[in-house]
Amino acid sequence: MTCFIQKEPVSYVDLFYFFDNHFGLQLNMDTIRHIIYKFENFKKISGKPMEDERIMCDTDEIDEYFNHIEQIIGDIHSSFVYNIDESGFQDWADQREMRVIVPIDFEDDTIPKSVRRNSKRTSILGGICTDGSYLKPLIITQRKTIESEIEQLGYFRKYFH
Repeated sequence: MTCFIQKEPVSYVDLFYFFDNHFGLQLNMDTIRHIIYKFENFKKISGKPMEDERIMCDTDEIDEYFNHIEQIIGDIHSSFVYNIDESGFQDWADQREMRVIVPIDFEDDTIPKSVRRNSKRTSILGGICTDGSYLKPLIITQRKTIESEIEQLGYFRKYFH
C-alpha cells in the first residue's frame, strides 16, 4: 500500500479497497478495525480532510508570499486595496474527520487526510475595499446557461455575459 509507505494516513475505507483490489477480499469494516487493533505497530488518530495541494504546501512559502505582498502594497493607500474572496460549493468540503491509521511512532493526535477535489463546482468572487465600497459579485458555474437557483436569488441576466 504505497500511501502508507509514503507516510500518508490510511483510512479504513482505503484498506477496504486495498483488500478488495489486490486480493479480491471484501472484508467487513469491523473485521478491518479488529485486524488493525491487534497490530501493535499502528495507532488510530483523527484525519482532517484537506485538499491535496494544501497538504503539500510549505508554511515557509506561505510566509514568504505574505512578506512579498506586504512589500508590494506597503506604500499604496488602503482605499485602493481590495480583498477579493472566493466562496462556493465543493463536493469534498463537507467531509468529516475520519479515523486513520498511522505508524505507532507518529507523535501528533491529528493529521491532514488528502482528498481529491471534484472538478465540478460553483464559485462566487466578491471584493470589498477598506472604505466599505464593494464590487458586484462574479459567479462562475460549469454551465453556459444560467442556473435557475441563481436567478431566483436575485441575480439577473444583465450580470451574465
